[in-house]
Amino acid sequence: METVRGERDKKDRTDIASAWHKRVQTCNLVHFMFSGTLRSHAMIRDYLASYDYNLPLDDAAVDPDLPLVRRRLASLAASEGLDGGYYEAQEMAEAFLDAAREANAGIEAEDSPARVRLRDILDRDLAYQHELFDEVCQLPLADAAAHLAWLADLMKRRADMARPIAAELGYRH
Repeated sequence: METVRGERDKKDRTDIASAWHKRVQTCNLVHFMFSGTLRSHAMIRDYLASYDYNLPLDDAAVDPDLPLVRRRLASLAASEGLDGGYYEAQEMAEAFLDAAREANAGIEAEDSPARVRLRDILDRDLAYQHELFDEVCQLPLADAAAHLAWLADLMKRRADMARPIAAELGYRH
């Protein structure tokens, strides 16, 4: 009977040791996975903390497949703030689009709504909008509107990056 009890105790100790070993391995695996996640998360946070919002503009400015006017517009926009740069580009795009619509409708009056709007924008004397105007003013109105709409879209996507980055980094936006 002693032998049976000793074997059972030995088996129980082996089972306990085996269970403990499995638990330690599981904990190590969870720790390894969790620490890897933390390292990965920290790397993402570090990247986002140094994210350059001008990357899309910089890429566009040197893209040989883009028309020169778009590369120049992207270059001009790189010095602008996220929201202001977007809203001012959007406003110019809409003004040129309205002017193109008026031209297509045969409206040539100096006091047409689109011309008045464009003059009002330029009268505010914002350097960025003047630069945008100077870049496209020699183009047909529809082409100018298309190029400015392209820039406004690029600027919107650039500004849209701020919110998720701020959320990930815990900043208020």
